[in-house]
Amino acid sequence: MKKAFDQYERLARGTFGCSSVWLGPDHLLYVKGNGVFLPFGEEYKRFRYRDIQGTVLARTSWLWVGAFFYGLSLSVFGGVCALMLLNRDPGESGTLIATLLFPFPVALLSLILFVRQLIVGPRCVCEIQTRLKCERLRPLNHLHGARRAMEKLAERIAEAQSGLAVAAGYADLAAAAGEAEARRPGVRVPVSGLIAFGVMALAGLLGAALLHVESAALALAAILCLMVGVAPLLAGLAGAVRHRSPDSVRGLLWAQLAVAIVLFGGGVVYYFAMAIDDPALTLGLDGPVTAMARAGSLGGLPFYLFFLFFSLANAAIGAAGLLLGLRWRRTAKP
Repeated sequence: MKKAFDQYERLARGTFGCSSVWLGPDHLLYVKGNGVFLPFGEEYKRFRYRDIQGTVLARTSWLWVGAFFYGLSLSVFGGVCALMLLNRDPGESGTLIATLLFPFPVALLSLILFVRQLIVGPRCVCEIQTRLKCERLRPLNHLHGARRAMEKLAERIAEAQSGLAVAAGYADLAAAAGEAEARRPGVRVPVSGLIAFGVMALAGLLGAALLHVESAALALAAILCLMVGVAPLLAGLAGAVRHRSPDSVRGLLWAQLAVAIVLFGGGVVYYFAMAIDDPALTLGLDGPVTAMARAGSLGGLPFYLFFLFFSLANAAIGAAGLLLGLRWRRTAKP
C-alpha cells in the first residue's frame, strides 16, 4: 500500500494492511477494510477537520500481557527446537530438516513478535467524535503510534478550526510542538538508528566475506558486530516508534531487526548441528567462533546460501538506512 498519493498522507495502517487512516487536505479519510492481508471489501469514511469535536485515546492492555504470550510461545517452540537438535544423531539430516521446517520458523516468529511488542508498547483504543457519531479508528491500536498520529491530526484540526471556539483545546497541543517544528520539518531520525545501520552493514559484509575466507578473527568480528548492533537498533526503533520519524527509516529499522533475528536464529541452529557432528566445537569459548569461521565449508550448500543471502540483506538494509537517515538529517532545518 502506498504511503501517500495526491494530497493524502497515510497516518496509520492496520496490522494486516486492510484498514488505514489518511490525512487529506481538509478531512480525515478512514478506509475500513474487511479481510486478511487482502481486503474483501472496503468502506470509506470522511471526517472534516472542522467537524471533529474531540478525540479519545485509552489504553486497553498492559505491555506485559502480549509479551507474556509471545515469550511463552518462544520458550515452547525454542525448547522443541533444542530437544530435536540435541536428540539428532551425528550426520543425520532428517531431524535437522524437520527442525528447520516447523518449530524453528515458529520460534523465530515468536521472537520477532516478542521484541515488536516491547517496542510498540501496549494496545489502545482510539476514537474521534463528531456531532453525528463516534467512530473507532481500528488501525490506531498501539499507544505510542496512536499518540504520534494524534499529534499530527491535532495540528490539522487546530488549523481548520482556528476561527472557532471549539479549536482552543487543540491549539494548545499544536503549539506544544511549535518549537520542534521550527527546528526541523516535523521528523527526527534517531542517532542510535544511524549507528545501528552502520554496524549492521559492517556485520553483513563481514558475514558474507566469512563464507569465502576461513578466518577466526573475521568470524569473531562478525559476531561482535551483530551483537553490538542490537542495542542501538532497539533504541533507534523505540525512538522511531515513539516520535515522529520518516516512515521509510522506520520501515528499514524494522527490516534490519527482522534480518538480524533471522541471522541469529540461523546461527544458533547451525552451531547446534555442527556441534553434534563435532563435539570438539563445544569446548571453550572459541568453539562457536571456530564453527562460524568454517561455515562456508562445514555447513554445506543450504547453510551457505542462507548465510550469504541474509548477510547481504543485512548489509544492503544497513547501507540504505544509513544513507537515507543521513539525507533526512541534512535536509532538517537547523
